[in-house]
Amino acid sequence: MKKAILFLLLCLSSFSGVYANSSLDVPVSSKTYIIGGGIVGALESYYAQKNALKNGKKICITVYEKGDSFAQSSNGKCSTNTSYNIVPSLTIDEILSVVPRGSELVEKLSILFSQPGGIRVDDVAGINDSESAINFKNAVAIYGSDKNHDDRTLSLLMLGKRSMDLWQQMYDEGDDELKAILEASNFNPCREPRNDSKKVLHDGYRIDLIYGIPNAQKRALNMQADYEKLGYKNCAILSPDEVTAIDKGQLVFIDIFLKVSNS
Repeated sequence: MKKAILFLLLCLSSFSGVYANSSLDVPVSSKTYIIGGGIVGALESYYAQKNALKNGKKICITVYEKGDSFAQSSNGKCSTNTSYNIVPSLTIDEILSVVPRGSELVEKLSILFSQPGGIRVDDVAGINDSESAINFKNAVAIYGSDKNHDDRTLSLLMLGKRSMDLWQQMYDEGDDELKAILEASNFNPCREPRNDSKKVLHDGYRIDLIYGIPNAQKRALNMQADYEKLGYKNCAILSPDEVTAIDKGQLVFIDIFLKVSNS
């Protein structure tokens, strides 16, 4: 095992390394090596440096990454590294919105990505109709009818709640530079409000406009029930007037939507 790890490190040593060091002219208390400079590597580096500062230690962090880890750009082009392009999560159920579940996934995989509601990509000929793809879609359909499906959904929502708490912790404990980066990335807290006197946008509140789908009222009630189950106490279904009282930026959109709906 030790030889295998050594071999892996030797192979990776040929990759570009990014060094997040405290002053190199000062003896360091510890050295940390991180393999992979994506979002996980970025968070590992951040918390390693944060813990070192908290404990009054000097740390040397070396990140091994085959590309430009944490880089803003390369040769005038935007970085493709996930740690540079990641943006804060916005809601607890975002994790459920990435990929449709059950039979809905199979249905949307039959529609081209360029068409409304579609996610099918035909970049590789025959891949969507390969044996492994068919087996996967069949397994997804079976999973969607599993009696424990709701338990798994709740687990994903709990993971989403943990994600909200983590982003909030990073913002609250971050320095001015980190706060500025998060704000520039449209970070809006998803937490209980801190202003008890009135509802204020971005003080934990997020407004989701639900439109153009059947049974919108039922969908909203189900979302509210999910949020309250996870501890959010200030969820409510709002009228258009209540929405614009909190966020006047939604006024134009709601006005257009109501005109279209009534036409």
